[in-house]
Amino acid sequence: MAMLRGDLNRREVPMTFVRIEPAVIPQTSLTGANAERVDTRGMQFICSINHDNH
Repeated sequence: MAMLRGDLNRREVPMTFVRIEPAVIPQTSLTGANAERVDTRGMQFICSINHDNH
């Protein structure tokens, strides 16, 4: 299940797992500091949204 960030009604969207992308990529989460380094990584999970009755 997935939920949209900021949705006050907390509606759930049914999803089905498809695959994991093999590459781990740098994730941009900058704060604006001058000496900032990005040291986070993101792994992508690919899912499909189930459109049955939605």
